[in-house]
Amino acid sequence: MPDDIIATLRRAVFASDLGELRAKMQLWNPDDVFNLLFPMAVHEDERLPSHRATPVHRAARLLFLVVPASTITCEQAVGAMLPHWNHRDPELPWYLARHFGAETTQSVVEELRKRSLPLDQLERLRAITQWIEKYQRYSAAEIEEMERWMTS
Repeated sequence: MPDDIIATLRRAVFASDLGELRAKMQLWNPDDVFNLLFPMAVHEDERLPSHRATPVHRAARLLFLVVPASTITCEQAVGAMLPHWNHRDPELPWYLARHFGAETTQSVVEELRKRSLPLDQLERLRAITQWIEKYQRYSAAEIEEMERWMTS
C-alpha cells in the first residue's frame, strides 16, 4: 500500500484532501482499499479532542465514499466494530448499508443483539441501527450532496 496514502490520511485537513484520496483509491484493487481502511476505521481514537480530526474518522469516511468490496462478511464487519468503533460516527454503518444493504446489516445487528454482550457493545449495536435508519431516510440527491460536502 502506498505510504503516501497513509501519510495523507494522517495529515488530511481539508475535505478536498479526501476527494483526492477518493480519486486515487477508486483506481486501486477494491480488496486493497478495504484492507487498508476498514481496520483503521473500526478503532476509536480518544487521544484528540475532535474525533473528526483523526485518521480513524477519515478512513471511515473514505470507506463510505469509495465503497470498496468487503473482504469479510457483514457479520464479521459488524463484529469488528463492537469493541472500539466510535458510535458517534455514521460513516461506517452507512458504508455497511451501501455495501451489504441496509436490511442485511440490520438483520445481522438483530442477531448479534441476541448474544450476551457487554453493555458498551450493545450500545454500539443500537447506534448502528440508528445510523442506518437515518441513512435510509436520505434521498439519493441528499446522499450525493453529502458526498460533495465531504470531498470539497
